[in-house]
Amino acid sequence: MPSLSYAAGSNDLCYQCNKPGQPKLRTCSRCQVARYCSPECQKLAWKKHKPECIDHKAILKEHEDPTMDETLRWFLKWLNIWRDPLLAWAAFSANLANQPADYVLNHSCLVEVKRRPPAEAAKHATRSKYLVTLSGMCTDVQMHQEFNSRLTDPAYRAQIVENFHRVPPAPRVLRLVIVCFPLYSVASDDLWNIFPDNKSAAFSNPFSSESRLLSTALERAWKEQFAEHVKKGNITGHKEVLQKLIEESQILTRVALEVD
Repeated sequence: MPSLSYAAGSNDLCYQCNKPGQPKLRTCSRCQVARYCSPECQKLAWKKHKPECIDHKAILKEHEDPTMDETLRWFLKWLNIWRDPLLAWAAFSANLANQPADYVLNHSCLVEVKRRPPAEAAKHATRSKYLVTLSGMCTDVQMHQEFNSRLTDPAYRAQIVENFHRVPPAPRVLRLVIVCFPLYSVASDDLWNIFPDNKSAAFSNPFSSESRLLSTALERAWKEQFAEHVKKGNITGHKEVLQKLIEESQILTRVALEVD
């Protein structure tokens, strides 16, 4: 069964130079995941990309499952749209400003989805064809328990574990595992890339009371709204939630200063 591995970077930007493609990005024909703005960037990235470039079609043929080709095709399309929003919602779920400094070194986010039934899925755009069945932060031990309990093929399990640990843990690197069983995708990125313009600083600073309050509010928003945004295909929902809560926190801060 295939595993899908995403290097750090945006699905809207080249995986090598982090710039947008003109007129659009080129997708790696082998893995259907990595994306580049030019043949030159693709060649430059090959040495780094080669270990994680998985020929999904070849693996699917080995398993002779007639439904897996379509399952993989739709899951890849959906992931290319949702990768960055999922990382953003994962950051909200982590409640980073209220966690120990080493929290993301041994925690990652697990998001499990399922495709809508065929008749229902046909009525929806690609971005809203999947529903969230489970999500939340897990310790690395819990994540390995997930792999061990559900992946009975030792070779496939070893591949997933290797992909999971491919990016060395770092204080600001967030890891995400997306599951549409039996497909597993591993994604990771730095918080600064997930939230440009210093937006991540607003809710990840443990030394700021405003940041801690905002972080708590974002975790609550994730619990109450994440699954619904995915259901509706709202890929900008995380931006709307963050902006609204930042504006509300600024208003509260101004009121407090006026009272003082």
